[in-house]
Amino acid sequence: MTIKKVLPALLAMLILTTGIPAGPALADDWFADAQGYYTVYDTQGAILFMHAGEVTVDDSYISEDNKRYRIVEVDTISRKGVAAFVEQLVAEPGYTAAQTAASNLRVAIYCTHTDESYIPTDGVESEENGGILDVAQSLGAALEEQGIQTVVDDTNHMPHDAGAYRRSRQTAVELMKETAPVMLIDVHRDGVPPEEYAREVEGEPVSGVRMVVGRSNQNSQANESFAWTIKTVADELYPGLIKDIYIGKGSYNQDLMPQAVLFEMGTHTIDKELAIASTPYLAEVIAKVLGAATSQATPAPDGGETPRATGGTSTAAPRGSASPAVTSTPPSGSQTGTDTGGEGGGGAWGSIALILGVLAVLGVGYFLFFARDGGGTAGGFFRELTGTGHHRDDGGHT
Repeated sequence: MTIKKVLPALLAMLILTTGIPAGPALADDWFADAQGYYTVYDTQGAILFMHAGEVTVDDSYISEDNKRYRIVEVDTISRKGVAAFVEQLVAEPGYTAAQTAASNLRVAIYCTHTDESYIPTDGVESEENGGILDVAQSLGAALEEQGIQTVVDDTNHMPHDAGAYRRSRQTAVELMKETAPVMLIDVHRDGVPPEEYAREVEGEPVSGVRMVVGRSNQNSQANESFAWTIKTVADELYPGLIKDIYIGKGSYNQDLMPQAVLFEMGTHTIDKELAIASTPYLAEVIAKVLGAATSQATPAPDGGETPRATGGTSTAAPRGSASPAVTSTPPSGSQTGTDTGGEGGGGAWGSIALILGVLAVLGVGYFLFFARDGGGTAGGFFRELTGTGHHRDDGGHT
């Protein structure tokens, strides 16, 4: 064996040991190059929902009336799918949102698809700085009204292609480092007919809100549980505001923290003002979930904090509690998730030590088993490594 044969294996080993990321798994599955949207039916042939993102077998769907379905058939040509009923989820009173210290209540908002716009208001469905940024700003302002310090990042992630989530991931990571939020929100809008999102809250016309959860990350179970908590609190306060939850095969950068959510604020064929009108209601729901409806948050630190993935998910309260918010039995069916947390200060030195250890083991192994022409000596190994000597393999070829 020559050094030319060893180098590829050595390089692969180095990549594995240094932990160089290859990018979030399936993070861009939200992107669909084809035009149009999917229509998903139940097994009786009735339309369940429409969805402009990817729909794949084994995705899950929680309807407005809290029925869980599983996608069992998908035709990518006709863009139709079939979903089978799994279970009825029950939201029971007697639970309350976790109370989080006001000093920790920071929320970060960004938009992966910064081009998304609303045709009736913006005149186009896509432009460089789309109307979705106005909706994100409105949500941020509404959260501030609820006493939650909120940062809205308008970094442009164009183009709207399969790399958008990789670009927005950098924004999300920076937001986590700078603000240490208890919740990370990615604001989108759908691409389906307007009736899919037409809603009224307390007699006011608004856009419904869909939540999307990625099932291909280590936080999937926590992400879904958090989304479910938001929906059950919204169902108690403002029925119909949260129209449904879609659990798709992607990641959508929700692996970054358990309380990362993706909100679909209406669709491209509704007035932007309807999406904006829903933001005060949504902000109140979020505040209830975070236990901060009447708390005032303190200013964020100057920066440099380690990203945290803490706080906010629901905890049980005694039955009969006077707590105003409710949660429910968590939906089942998600893969188990674990929180990997932030990187420690010694991570780089640990990686270097690991690399040196791997090199040492490979070097000793090469010396013991392959440096035959050198007589098993260090000098022979060095000549093999530098190409100054020859080595005869078992087939007799030089």
